[in-house]
Amino acid sequence: MTEHVASYYAATANPHAPYPALSEDIHCDVCIVGGGFSGLSSALHLAEAGYDVVLLEAARIGWGASGRNGGQVVNSYSRDVDVIEARYGAATAAMLGGMMFEGAQIIRQRIDRYAIACDYRPGGLFVALNAKQCRHLERQQANWRRYGNDRLELLDRPGIRREIASERYIGGLLDHHGGHLHPLNLALGEAEAIRGHGGRLENNVYYLQGDSGHGVTFTHLAGRLIAELLRGDAERFDAFARLPHLPFFGGRQLRVPFTALGAAYYALRDRLGL
Repeated sequence: MTEHVASYYAATANPHAPYPALSEDIHCDVCIVGGGFSGLSSALHLAEAGYDVVLLEAARIGWGASGRNGGQVVNSYSRDVDVIEARYGAATAAMLGGMMFEGAQIIRQRIDRYAIACDYRPGGLFVALNAKQCRHLERQQANWRRYGNDRLELLDRPGIRREIASERYIGGLLDHHGGHLHPLNLALGEAEAIRGHGGRLENNVYYLQGDSGHGVTFTHLAGRLIAELLRGDAERFDAFARLPHLPFFGGRQLRVPFTALGAAYYALRDRLGL
């Protein structure tokens, strides 16, 4: 059986045994393929609602990016709601904006309800190197407050010193709705919660999916939306489904080098304080 990739998270994972391999025909209400956060969140929402759920995974629960990411509970989407509003209109922004803090709420509720030991620490910090970046954080605070996040604290120079022992930053924005956790232990805990509701987890099926950037939080929201869809309520799912999914110009041959170039660009911006 495929083991978790060697990492800090695998080395510090809570004790867990592999799930049995699928060896016979089985019947269920819903079969979910993939034991990452999207699949786990969908399965748990459905199991909580009383569905007979089977989750199939080719390797181990949380084997891919779900079990070896940065563990940051970051709110919003890969494009913030003001960009969504400018491109797709106020109605779409209002619908998506009303959901953009929901993923983190789901995570905290799961941790509390199922006593998942995943080293959750509340609070996420956006830091500023100069006055221009401080003004951007002020705009960010006002923007997120429009959609219900009232737990954003602007920090001046003394305030940022209380959070980070560094002279490099002159200010910051503390998001008390954000946080950090052990992603693999969260995934393993959610798998056990599914079993606690009578759900079944089996190995043997191959599947590939990706959700980067704000994946830890957004996948938990996506799981709820998929569960709502399967129960017959498509309104919130359709708000995302209507957004165009544009292919990357040039395909993989250009996507990989341009992704690396983009990472280098933003790293340079950080160093220069732009």
